[in-house]
Amino acid sequence: MMSILLFSGATDADISDSEVSTGNTFTATTLDITQNQTSNNLPISSLFNVTSLVPGGFDIRAMRILKAGKMDFNYRIIANKTIGDDNFCQSLTLVLLQDWQIKYEGVMNDLVLDDRINENGIDDWIMLVKLSSNDQALVLKECQFDIIFKTWKNDPYETNGFYDEEIITNRVTSGSWANNEE
Repeated sequence: MMSILLFSGATDADISDSEVSTGNTFTATTLDITQNQTSNNLPISSLFNVTSLVPGGFDIRAMRILKAGKMDFNYRIIANKTIGDDNFCQSLTLVLLQDWQIKYEGVMNDLVLDDRINENGIDDWIMLVKLSSNDQALVLKECQFDIIFKTWKNDPYETNGFYDEEIITNRVTSGSWANNEE
């Protein structure tokens, strides 16, 4: 019987190990951004809703970006046309001011602006949309565009890890005018 056990090829072994690590901590945090009205801190989903804009006309809005999570972050502001007349959208100028300093002034479609949230977690922005051209081809046109706020920790193109994206919708229509140039 002893020879059967020796030549059966069966083995029995138990292996066990245990390690204890002390002093380690794991912390989870959040990165979140909100856009609020500066007058009452209520959230906003639309910034500009302008009808009958004429050459020389403009509209001004204010917005507050708040750090709603615990993590500091960088952010990018981008404008993106969604619907409307290409020429009219290209004729709209956006002006963005922070601390009464112009941070961007240019064509709406070209807006790409990077910044970092202030230490107090609040950035106030004044935004202006205007029409300078009096081209008759721009009469009674529409432009809808989004202003996109994208936050990131390490890279503005991050799509995993810590990032957030919020979208504010906008609509501008032009009025009618007559050119008095001879």
